[in-house]
Parts: sequence; C-alpha cells; structure tokens
Amino acid sequence: MKNKQLNYVIITLLLLFICLWACKSLDSPQSGEKTPEAGSIMSSESEMASDTDDFVITEEIYNKTFEEIDAVIEQLNASIANKSFQAWKGFLSPSYVSAKSDASYLKELSDQPKLMSQGVVLETLYDYFIYVIVPSRAKLKLDEIVFQNKSHVKAYTIINGQKLILYYLEYIDNQWKIANW
Repeated sequence: MKNKQLNYVIITLLLLFICLWACKSLDSPQSGEKTPEAGSIMSSESEMASDTDDFVITEEIYNKTFEEIDAVIEQLNASIANKSFQAWKGFLSPSYVSAKSDASYLKELSDQPKLMSQGVVLETLYDYFIYVIVPSRAKLKLDEIVFQNKSHVKAYTIINGQKLILYYLEYIDNQWKIANW
C-alpha cells in the first residue's frame, strides 16, 4: 500500500514538472532581469517591463490584482479538478488555445518519455487538458505575481522552495486569461 502511495506521489510530481516544462513555465531570469523576492511589490517603472504607458504598481494595485488572479486560479483549480474542459477553456486566451492546439506542439509533448511510457498520444486541446493539465494543475496555489505591464502578469507558485511560473496571464475584456506572450 505504501509503495502505491509513493508511486502516485512520484507520478503526480513527474506530470507536474512535465506540464510546467511543456508550458514553458520554469522560469530563470534572463540577464539583467530582476526577480523580486516572494511578496515584494514592484513600485517603480524601472523595475518592470512596460509597453508604451507609464504604469506604477502600488501596493493597492498589487493586492487587488493578486486577489483577482487568486480567485481566477481557484476557479481554474475547481474546473481542472472536476475535469471540466469547457469551463477550463473559458479561462484561455485565443492565442493560448491556438498554441496548445498546434499539432507540432502536441506531437512534441507526446514524444516526452512520461507520456510515451503511458502510451498517450496528444491530438487535441482536450487531450492536452486531460493528460497534461488535469494531473498536474488541480491543486496549485498562487504565491506571487509579477507585473510585466498593466495587462500582463506572471503568476508564480513556490514548490519545494523553488519559484515556478504557474501561468502567464493577460487582461482581456475585463478578465484575466491564461495566455502566451
């Protein structure tokens, strides 16, 4: 019984890391990029990437945005835990849907040892959801956000002391969506 539980934990962790890798979610700062400590607030324009506008992240904006994104992630977790593909898809930007539905991307993921050993071949976004997202993302929590500008935020989780990108989010039509950018 103990071996089955250990195997379940190992498989779950492996799927989580495959998903994080596949979603390009492991983050290592590029040269010159500042990575704030957990819970820190970017408060000046020089500390963040900006499109064309002058946008300053105040503590109030950070906290409000964190709460909004945390609520979205809780809803996402529930959708994922319930294996509700349509609900999950409602949180995705069109660019994310397009990128994750791409046949070459799905083939590349299918060729990963973990999925190959299970005989899983990803052919659709639904397959990606069931075999990659569901096993790895249902219970992740938001620990930090980092603004790139006022409509693009990286959401981080911390696992075993390592800060990992949970989602790239974009504010589209008055809601936060998972995006590729």
